[in-house]
Amino acid sequence: MANIMDYLDWRGDLSFAASPVNEIDNLIFSELAYLKLDDIVPMHGVDQGDISLYHVWKDYVYLSCDQSDLSYDPAPLLEKAAHTERFKNVMLKDYLNVFDKDSHIQFAAVSFYLKDDLIYIAFRGTDGTIEGWREDFNISYMREVPGQMEAVSYVNEVAKDFNGKIILGGHSKGGNLAVYAGAFCLDNVKDKIIKIYSNDGPGFNREIVKTTEYNAVLDKVEMIIPEASLVGILMSNKKEKLIVKSDASGAMQHSPYSWQVLGTGFETAPKQNTASLIADDTLNNWLDSLDEDELKRFVNALFDILDASGATTLSELSDNKWISFNAMVKAAKDMDKNTRDNLIMVVKRLASSGKDVIWNEAKAAFDSDSNK
Repeated sequence: MANIMDYLDWRGDLSFAASPVNEIDNLIFSELAYLKLDDIVPMHGVDQGDISLYHVWKDYVYLSCDQSDLSYDPAPLLEKAAHTERFKNVMLKDYLNVFDKDSHIQFAAVSFYLKDDLIYIAFRGTDGTIEGWREDFNISYMREVPGQMEAVSYVNEVAKDFNGKIILGGHSKGGNLAVYAGAFCLDNVKDKIIKIYSNDGPGFNREIVKTTEYNAVLDKVEMIIPEASLVGILMSNKKEKLIVKSDASGAMQHSPYSWQVLGTGFETAPKQNTASLIADDTLNNWLDSLDEDELKRFVNALFDILDASGATTLSELSDNKWISFNAMVKAAKDMDKNTRDNLIMVVKRLASSGKDVIWNEAKAAFDSDSNK
C-alpha cells in the first residue's frame, strides 16, 4: 500500500513544468494548509514577498513548531516535500489565519505558486478546536458562515493582480470553502479558475445548492471521498464522486495520509462501503426533515453543552472525558424546557431516519431522560 509520502519518493524528482499538477499534488497542498505558518509565510494584505517551501520547513523547525496534537500532523509531509525537486521551490505567500470565538470563525488559507502562471489556493480544514466544529455545523442552516465569506474575499484579492490560472482546494471544511469561493467569487476571477478540489469536504444546505452560482461551478469540482466517508457525505454535495481506497477504518479514513495512491492518481474503490451509504441516507433524511429554525436550535443546544465542558479543543475533551461528560450532562439538565425538548426532538428524528442501533439507543436514552 502506498500513500502521499510514497508518492513523494516516486514523483519528487519531477518539477511541475515537467509533470503537470495532479490529484495527488492537490491532496498534498490541502494537507500542507494545516501548517501553522504565523511568523513564517508573509501575511495576506500586510507583507509583500514569498518564501519557498524548503525555507518554510527550515523556519518551522527553527521555531520548534509542534502540531502533533492533530490526528493528521502536517509536519512529516512538510519535511519530506521540502526535500524534493517537485515541491522545494514552490513559493508560498498570502497566508491568512483568522480565529474569533465570538464570531464563530476558524479560517486559514495560503497560496502556493507552482509556476509563474499557476497557483493553488489551499483552505485549511477544521482544526481541533470546538469553535471550528461549531462553524461546520452552522453551515447546515446559515446562508453564509463567516469562513465562507472570508474564502470569497481571499480568492478575489489574491486573483486581482494575477493573470494566470488558479486551482482551489482543501480537505474537510477546506473543501467546502474551496467550492463556495469558486461559486461566489467575482465573475472575472471565475474565468481564471480551472479546477476545484473538495477532499472529503462537507456539502451545502438547501438554499446554496439551488443557486445558479453553485450549479454553474460544479463542472470544475472534483469531489474526492474515501470509501467509508463520514464527512464528505454531510449535507448536499456533488453527486459524482471519486471514491478512493484507504488503509484505515471508519472515521480514521478522513486522514489524507490513509488514502491510497497509484501512480499520479488514487487507487479507486467501486463504491462507498455499506456503513458510509447507510450514514449518507440517514443524515440526508434527517437534514431534509428539519427546517432552518430546528437546525439552528439543535446546533446552539449542542454547542452550549460542549462549551459547558470547559474544553476548547477536541483533545481536551478527550483527555478529560469524565469531567467533560459530567459537565455536559449537568448543562443538558439545566437547559430550559423548550431548548431541551427541541434537542430531544431532533435526536429522535435522527434516530427514526436511520437503521443503526446506536441511534435507537440514543433515542431511548433521551426518552428516558425527558420523562424524569
